[in-house]
Amino acid sequence: CATVFRPRTTPVMRMPSSGPLRDIEAFLFLHACDANGYVRQQALEMFQHYHGSLAMATALIRCADWAEPVQNAAVDLLSNLLAHGYGDRLFSLLDLVLPLRGRRRMAERAWPELLEPALRDPRFMVMRLNATRNRAAEVRLFALELAGEIDPGSLSTALANAAQDDNIRIALWAVRTAPSTTVALRTLDLALKNRQPAVRAEALRRWT
Repeated sequence: CATVFRPRTTPVMRMPSSGPLRDIEAFLFLHACDANGYVRQQALEMFQHYHGSLAMATALIRCADWAEPVQNAAVDLLSNLLAHGYGDRLFSLLDLVLPLRGRRRMAERAWPELLEPALRDPRFMVMRLNATRNRAAEVRLFALELAGEIDPGSLSTALANAAQDDNIRIALWAVRTAPSTTVALRTLDLALKNRQPAVRAEALRRWT
């Protein structure tokens, strides 16, 4: 009832021969977290055959792995997923992507070569705009900054969302970013109704 997976490494991982896809992906995810680096590498290589969201999350986590062969396997998996058109899934995983961004091993390859270009892809304008409503403030701010830089067509909506945000950093970003007179006036008008006194004060200062 099981097949033996023997790549070039010594440890053997016994893959289920059948079963629901979610169970197989959960099996691979667990092995991708194994203490044995060879097992992690094998799991990532097997994930090449499965393109679910769990494969993307696993690749992201292991792109910062301390073992270079595991990191390489994770980068290969991430590259494969992006090449097959699954870049939009990154936006539902931004709360995972952003904390990993600062890790040295992530910054060496995966972030500059794969993740940043995918997150800035013009095709994902709607995904970036949707991310400005994420429940995590760090994600909202990141998406807003991307929209402000890349998506001029959605900037007015992004600024309106940000001006009403309860997070001070995000609301102040909106007040200080609005580019044109029309957009700025609308943004300031919304910011004047923000519940944060510091935001209302900054909006009033800029209004006058």
